[in-house]
Amino acid sequence: METVCDHFCHNYIGGYQCYCRKGYSLQSNRKTCKVKDCRTPGDLENRSYESVTAQNVTLLASVIKFKCDQPYYAMVGGGHGLYTCEANGKWMNSKVGETLPSCEPVCGKPAEPPSFRQRILGGIPAEEGNFPWHVYFETTVCGGALLSDRWVLTSASCVERERAVRMFAGGADRSAPGGWRLLEAEEVHPHPLFARPPPTASRHRRPPPPAGFDHDIALIKLKRKVGMGPAVSPICLPAKHPRYQAGAGKAGYVSGFGRTEDFAQSDVLMFALVPVVERSECGNISGPGQAAPLTENMLCAGSAGVDACAGDGGGALVLEDPLGSGAYYVAGIVSWGFSCGTYGVYTNVANYLEWIESTMAGGIAAGPAK
Repeated sequence: METVCDHFCHNYIGGYQCYCRKGYSLQSNRKTCKVKDCRTPGDLENRSYESVTAQNVTLLASVIKFKCDQPYYAMVGGGHGLYTCEANGKWMNSKVGETLPSCEPVCGKPAEPPSFRQRILGGIPAEEGNFPWHVYFETTVCGGALLSDRWVLTSASCVERERAVRMFAGGADRSAPGGWRLLEAEEVHPHPLFARPPPTASRHRRPPPPAGFDHDIALIKLKRKVGMGPAVSPICLPAKHPRYQAGAGKAGYVSGFGRTEDFAQSDVLMFALVPVVERSECGNISGPGQAAPLTENMLCAGSAGVDACAGDGGGALVLEDPLGSGAYYVAGIVSWGFSCGTYGVYTNVANYLEWIESTMAGGIAAGPAK
């Protein structure tokens, strides 16, 4: 007698029901069985895969390996990226199960690292790829820094009264728009404790009440993810470790399209190497009887003739990773100053890591660490 079912058959009064062995699935005719097919993995954004077993075969016991679009993305989760087509019809990893790996942007590693070969104010022109995290704000003539493919870090004083912020990334020359990418804000998050100083106190060039620029930090969520590449990639946040505190004696790069020695605003991205100094140094230059003590949430940096200037607000002061990873991290955000070519005051990013992480995760914003 011919078997009705391919594999197993359960008879009952008036009929029967077919079953398949493990690793097979019952076809639409409810009689024949076919080996499980895990099919091509979906959602291959910023990643791809290659067959470890038979090429382009996705059937039971097939093995594939995921890989990210290097060097601009790195794998997060997924063990070593090896997945096997199991009997449940899903790609499975021995460590993380059916959760497929994600590819996150690599931070703090420019395709063309900056170098100080020549002699912002006192700076030199940057080449494309030197500062791939730098974001130019068209609407407020400020700067910012990409923290991921969806978030931009800047100063609250740049965006507190703005919501429809238009930004550009990926270029080093404002007169050559071909390489720029438009970034549009979906959400603007000034720090909840920031209070803009009186209008008479210019953001950069008159001694403002320091408390008025305390918590001068903001985050912008973009409407769409921006793709990473040699001209666009994020800057790292500092780790929660004492060595990432930007103490006096350390030096870092600051970049921007702000005022230079000769022009009201630079058409090319400029950068300068500036040393971090004791906070008291900033207060001393304001003149007798006009000392401007800085809060614990501020950094002082710069030297004679080398400084951020008007139009550089919100830009990042970046330092090399003290643990030797070869990456850069954002230590400060250009906030305010006294006069171009003296010391500049920066928001100390390390004090706001919990607020940054909470805001980016969609949680309730926390206050600064200090």
